[in-house]
Amino acid sequence: MKKLLTKIICTVLAVVMVFSCTTVAFAGNTVTPVVIVHGLGGSPIYKNPQSDSRELLGSFDIGSLFTSNKDAVDLVVDAAYGKLDDPAKLIKAAARIMGDYAEMGCDKNGNPLPDTGIANYWTDSLANHTDFLQSETSSEPALCRAICDKIGAQNAYAFNYDWRIDAYETGEKLDEFIELVKNQTGKSKVTLIGASEGTDIISAYIDSHKNDNEVEKVVFLNGAFNGVGVCRLFAMDFVLDKKVIQSYIKNVTTTMRNKDFDMTRLTWLADSAGDTIENVCVLFNKIVNDPELLKMLYNEALYPILGSIPAYWEFIPYNVYDTAVEKTSAIGFLDKSSGLFSKIQRYHGIQGRLVSNIAELKNKGVQIAIVANYGLPAVPVTSDCYTQSDALIETKYASLGATTANVGKTLPLSKTSKNKYASPDEIIDASTCAFPDNTWFFKGVQHVAYWYGSQACNFIAELVTTDAPLTISSIKSLTGKTQFIGTDDNLNFAELTTKNPKTPKISKLKKGSKSFKITVGKVSSISGYQIQYSTSSKFYKSKTKTVNLSSKSTSKTIKKLKKNKKYYVRVRTYKVVANKKVYSSWSTVKTVTTKK
Repeated sequence: MKKLLTKIICTVLAVVMVFSCTTVAFAGNTVTPVVIVHGLGGSPIYKNPQSDSRELLGSFDIGSLFTSNKDAVDLVVDAAYGKLDDPAKLIKAAARIMGDYAEMGCDKNGNPLPDTGIANYWTDSLANHTDFLQSETSSEPALCRAICDKIGAQNAYAFNYDWRIDAYETGEKLDEFIELVKNQTGKSKVTLIGASEGTDIISAYIDSHKNDNEVEKVVFLNGAFNGVGVCRLFAMDFVLDKKVIQSYIKNVTTTMRNKDFDMTRLTWLADSAGDTIENVCVLFNKIVNDPELLKMLYNEALYPILGSIPAYWEFIPYNVYDTAVEKTSAIGFLDKSSGLFSKIQRYHGIQGRLVSNIAELKNKGVQIAIVANYGLPAVPVTSDCYTQSDALIETKYASLGATTANVGKTLPLSKTSKNKYASPDEIIDASTCAFPDNTWFFKGVQHVAYWYGSQACNFIAELVTTDAPLTISSIKSLTGKTQFIGTDDNLNFAELTTKNPKTPKISKLKKGSKSFKITVGKVSSISGYQIQYSTSSKFYKSKTKTVNLSSKSTSKTIKKLKKNKKYYVRVRTYKVVANKKVYSSWSTVKTVTTKK
């Protein structure tokens, strides 16, 4: 009876959702259909995907790991406890574990292995896939649901694809899908939103079809289109350091939000696991510094999955691609005569034309929005480990060029003071972005983890569906939100504030004839000092004057005063961030009496 009741309730809810979505969809004929392009892993990979007995590939089963690969797991544990002296044994163990996932890989030409692929290539709108909309409360399903709330599920389409395949080939399939959507809806244009790897796919589509005049708007969300720092490993860029990893754990457990688990409960790991982290770092640094071991690591442990799939190569940051090709081909990890190399070389060209392609779309009237996140540490294995990220993709890549402070630091005032593109918290300088007037930043939101119902998720849906121009000024008029958006623990809007500068001290007051000289203690990272002097101990406005002092100076003579008069003096510092002054608290008041 309970199961029957559950089925009835689910059926009723599905009917209500479809009806309500359809009502919104046909409320008018002006709705532009939206095509959502998911990120890495958005469509599961199966063996025999079209069979009723299909088998999910790439799933992690902790139980089978400890049974089928017990010896390999034992070696990994020994390494963690510092009991493994031979790194080659660890590499062999990793290779055996990775071998269980070899069917996820591709052949030497970058093509998926036979009888593997996705099972959910949909050719209809999300009105027919309400189970997907309800499947998760964050990530792409949540974003799709929020978009459907705005325009109706009948006007929203999910482009599902085999995420392993080269972006160019998938971009051509996206073009076919857009034609399908246009035919079904009777519309001449669509809106595209790509998340993570989805931005690579859209980039490849744009490169070939920017003149087709079939796109009204493009939203790039937390994009991998300009690279992902962890893929600097293809260029042999390693940073394996105990302090870096401990700092990462502390930052992740104090800044990352999870609805189902309090991450701060894991903060203790940073210190308590110090010896284990040190042991692993020592062992891996032995591998990194030994050419033969490094070659073994790449060719035996990493290649079957990471080295054979085009998508991973296409995440290499543009500026290290040539180095990656040189170093991986030198050890036999990359075959430059293979079809795989031709594919990744082709995408590298697309990546190089990305900014000019987007600029060309803008000139044709296509609305563009780029959304990047910051406030979370980057994966601690490459030289990008110190920079701002969304816990997976670095902010500088996702934003197409923002200048960012390292985690826990702020930018110098020279980059933020008279800069309207500076974040209030002095962490981001968006003036260096390729499109600063079309780029938004969320602080504290994990990679594509926009929770359904949150203001952050609704803001993305607003960008995708609004008729307003996608510029910082227009969206501020529409939503009240500026270029930089803080979030709270529920991913609702929170104010971003500038840290107040340090309060100075008055070092010396020297009286003069109708004057006095003030000397203040030097304070760094400020725009200047503000001095107040008054004949009133309460600094009444009518009896108080204010003067400024440059940050380059620490003393000033105040003149044109009365003889033999007592003055109350105080000082504070200020700094200018994004053209706004932020003050410290006032110093302790001191007094001085001018000469008779």
